[in-house]
Amino acid sequence: MAREDGQEVSGKSLFSYLTEAVYDFKPTMVFQLGGNDLDVKISDSDQVVTAIFSFVNYLIFGMDIQTVVIGHVFRRLKPCYMHYNAKIEAVNNTLTAKASSCNNIYIMPNKGFKDEAEAKHYRDGIHLSHSGNVCFANKIHRKVVFARDHSYAVCKHYFVL
Repeated sequence: MAREDGQEVSGKSLFSYLTEAVYDFKPTMVFQLGGNDLDVKISDSDQVVTAIFSFVNYLIFGMDIQTVVIGHVFRRLKPCYMHYNAKIEAVNNTLTAKASSCNNIYIMPNKGFKDEAEAKHYRDGIHLSHSGNVCFANKIHRKVVFARDHSYAVCKHYFVL
């Protein structure tokens, strides 16, 4: 796993860790989400989008994953840096635009988390609370079923990164 300064943790890069996990599990659908790369002092939203799509393309063309769902990055109530929420809006908009021309990449917007935002976040303002996780699980379920029903492949196994 990569640290904030880009160094590897435990001798394994994030890419090799995720590749190994996908190889071991052999899913037909992968659900990708995350935003920690944006909550650092210096981050580039275009680089984050490029990294996400590079990995998505590797999954599809290199590992023969039939369907990938990309979850929008969550807003944070208490980000470490004030630019975080503005950057995630840019990332989410770009992810949606890029995925719109792909028939096996789906986007899952994180709508519904602004209502009762305090209750859906843990007191750190970053992680989801129990009610936030329940809301998120319901959204994941609906999006996975939608992606499964609209993909050309029959998805039997799911893997969340």
